[in-house]
Amino acid sequence: MSEQQVSLKFKQRTINRILPTLLVAFLLPFIIFVSVPFEIFGNNLDEFLFSVSGFMPLLALFALSSIVVVFFALLFLPNKAYRIACAVFLALAFLFFIQGTFLNSGLSTLAGDNMGTEPTPVWKIVLNLFIWLIVIAGAVVLACLKDKNGIISTVAIIVAVVVLITQLMPTLVLAVSKEGVFLEKNERLTLNSELKNPEILTDEGLTTISTTGNIYYFCVDRFDQKYAEEGYEKHSEIFNVLDGFTAYNDNISKYGHTFPGIVNLLTSKKYDTSLSREEFLNSVYAENHTLSALNENGYEINLYTQPFYAFTDASYLPKYVKNTSKATAYEVINQPQLPLSLVQIALYRCFPLIAKPIVGNVNSATCNNFVNCEGENGSKQYSTDMKSVWNNLQNNAFTTTSAKRFNFIHIEGCHGVDYDENWNKAKGKQKDDIMISLKNSFKIIGKFIDELKKQDVYDSSTIIITGDHADPVNDGANLDDIRLTALYFKRANQSGTLKKSNAQVSHDNLWSAILTDVGITPNASLGRSLFDISESETTTREYIWHTFVSTTDEYTFEIKGSGKDFKNWTQKEHKFYNKFLMD
Repeated sequence: MSEQQVSLKFKQRTINRILPTLLVAFLLPFIIFVSVPFEIFGNNLDEFLFSVSGFMPLLALFALSSIVVVFFALLFLPNKAYRIACAVFLALAFLFFIQGTFLNSGLSTLAGDNMGTEPTPVWKIVLNLFIWLIVIAGAVVLACLKDKNGIISTVAIIVAVVVLITQLMPTLVLAVSKEGVFLEKNERLTLNSELKNPEILTDEGLTTISTTGNIYYFCVDRFDQKYAEEGYEKHSEIFNVLDGFTAYNDNISKYGHTFPGIVNLLTSKKYDTSLSREEFLNSVYAENHTLSALNENGYEINLYTQPFYAFTDASYLPKYVKNTSKATAYEVINQPQLPLSLVQIALYRCFPLIAKPIVGNVNSATCNNFVNCEGENGSKQYSTDMKSVWNNLQNNAFTTTSAKRFNFIHIEGCHGVDYDENWNKAKGKQKDDIMISLKNSFKIIGKFIDELKKQDVYDSSTIIITGDHADPVNDGANLDDIRLTALYFKRANQSGTLKKSNAQVSHDNLWSAILTDVGITPNASLGRSLFDISESETTTREYIWHTFVSTTDEYTFEIKGSGKDFKNWTQKEHKFYNKFLMD
């Protein structure tokens, strides 16, 4: 065969491949990036705080890019490799459809949530995997057979068309018939009078100081004691603002992560693991001996923290929390993470049971975490982003009120270095320098302290600075070393240079200290106060560590004696949950 004939034959083969290759290349990207995310969104409109425009343009771009890449990757393959590759892509598209429609036994209504609280039976996982292997292997075998009469190719095209129609139809039906699917969130709320606006915590009152009594409770996220000690050693000026404080260098937080650590800081309650994250957050604040005790003694309660970890909807917080508001506007603040979180839900739906842990679990609340809301009267949703907090303090004048105030102020802290010391985006080695985050955290705290001093109310103020947890080091495994969380406490009318204490304390001792310091008798359930524990006393403390992967191991440790020696950390209990506790 001449070179010209070979060239013509190759050209003809390529032309003949264009339509079937385009069909095969189209299926998987369309399912992953368009059909399933849009169906999940459309069927759960009331769950989401954003509109189609917040995720679909980027997902459409992802889909188009993937189609182009797959199309050209397949088009020029040798014959046998082409048939096998097309067969695998077609088999996967078929299985994604079958898995999401028929094989996700126990999956909740918002596909992508947990498979249920009970462990999935091994036989079901094995059977599910067997179905996948049989379909893929069968497709490959058929692709390797000679197809003289074109029967195999015809069946493959029919299967591809059937899968395409089954994915197109729900998308088109939702687009045409679902009322409000293309409306903005606030328009959807107006359309459906039965729905209520979500409530948020705003930044309102952040720069208001009381002339009669202040409690400032700062949560510097992930404030590990090792960061504090590195700060003492290398950047002692960080702590110059801490007049009258005592540093507790052997403090243990109750939990190892932001959830349920923030809730514990606010209520002193333990997480009821029989409840989902949402159920727990919606009920935990109803009755407490911490915030309610302050409220009953004339304190205005202001909570500056973030949804998902600390609360679901602010309407579930006690009515005495002052800085709540109905959300009136919604803005996507993190592209491309919002679209990708919907893709993650789609993959969770489509993957076989055995592979779902690889994807991890996300749901509507996770997606909503990438949306910023505006409240009534122009108030803004509070953000823990430190530059956002700093800008707020710089752009808004501090004012005073005669009402006593309790302010819980949660900042991103030591989770990572987003900004340099001049609040510009961190670059290069700056991103690895956790001390920059610590300095910026104390710039924010120092600003409040300076204003308290200007108003001549610093001495009478009670101020707590701590973390919700220490550096987790490894979210997926049991502890192999100590976890100490930094803690600083300034009592009202306490002065002098920064003192250091090696008393064996924990966050369990915080609320008794806070209430005692402002003259309120704490409920007996709150335990002993920091002030009652001497450095010479040996105490027994509890630390609860969760692994955060698709399933959860809960390890309960008893620490008897100094927390600085891991030999004193004894694992007392281990529980396994076939669910992701953050959901």
